[in-house]
Amino acid sequence: MRNIDCLVWEVTLKCNANCIHCGSGAGFKQVDELDTQQAENVCYQINDAGIKNVNLIGGELFLRKDWKQIIKQLRDFDIKVSIVTNGICLTKSVLRFLADNGVYTIGISIDGGKPETHNYIRQVPKLYEKIFKMVKQNDTPIQFTAITTLNKLNYKELPLLQNKLRKSNFSVWEVQTASPHGRMSKSNTLSPLEYYFTGIYLAILRQKIPPEELAIVCNHDYGYYSDFIPRITIYDKWTGCPAGISSLGIKYNGDVIGCLSLDYKKFREYSILEKPLKEILSDEKSFCWNDKQSRCYKLDGYCKNCNYSKICMGGCSDIACSHTDNIANNPQCFYAIEQHYKNKKAENDFDRLFRLMITGKINDGKIILPDKNILSKKIISDYNLTKKEKALFDLILSGDKI
Repeated sequence: MRNIDCLVWEVTLKCNANCIHCGSGAGFKQVDELDTQQAENVCYQINDAGIKNVNLIGGELFLRKDWKQIIKQLRDFDIKVSIVTNGICLTKSVLRFLADNGVYTIGISIDGGKPETHNYIRQVPKLYEKIFKMVKQNDTPIQFTAITTLNKLNYKELPLLQNKLRKSNFSVWEVQTASPHGRMSKSNTLSPLEYYFTGIYLAILRQKIPPEELAIVCNHDYGYYSDFIPRITIYDKWTGCPAGISSLGIKYNGDVIGCLSLDYKKFREYSILEKPLKEILSDEKSFCWNDKQSRCYKLDGYCKNCNYSKICMGGCSDIACSHTDNIANNPQCFYAIEQHYKNKKAENDFDRLFRLMITGKINDGKIILPDKNILSKKIISDYNLTKKEKALFDLILSGDKI
């Protein structure tokens, strides 16, 4: 039977926000949402499968009338529970209940360095201000993680956001990229270069900001095997998509899927109402799309002939599939982007400067070029860059101000 390190349970699609980037298109309660008795049965099945870490998400968890019962049932089995919320329903009494019942980690979505950006993305007025006020007033042992989903609307505000979070009571900052499904349009997702430069910036922050001040981690959609960018992820070494291998998702209606970010209509395995979770995890046919042999046949694009293809297997399945309709052809990959610019003929000053930079290294929060000079605004000014290209370099140099 598969050993699942963490199960993410989408307990409802009902939501009181209307986020622009929502991959599941949450909003209204679905007619086939699990009722209380069925949800309690899921808790029993999770325990029977030996899973000890459950992350409850929505929609919005707190819109289920029985959310307290679900948490209590899981905690009765000594299952560690964490929560992801949009923050709208957080009150002192809610925090006190969670703390009293052994929930000590709450992830709250923070999607901008400015209130107006976050509130626009979430489509909820004054939510940004409410969240930071609630976190500041917290008097429980609960630790807060800020979860930021990057897209074209907010990535330029990373410097503002890191400064805001460092002055707050958030202890962890988890960063991920938006993928184009649900309400998220492809036109608002990060381009490969925007993705790469945000990776550089976050790597610089990790070297300059002590983790006890703010622990910065990137999710499984950032990577892989870069020659230039140091590790910035929650995993020590990427060995392939963990969906259905060490991670698992349960949908609002009991459908089981390797990862909730994936299009569940394509990747649904079984319903937990039809087949017990323990049997699903023991079935060799489950999640067969993610076994090494199956993925090897699907490798395409740069991934097909990549030096790391047999280890990486195309990176994050959701990012790859949502962009290319193939789980093993991933355009958002540090190594692939680096190799492209190293091997192509330089056509302009950006190509030349980018190639120069990525043949250097990041050390102590600075970019050291091959000639031992530190990348600076003065050096960048010697290159004829477009406004957008210069803005990317300005983003990573803004780390010098920390």
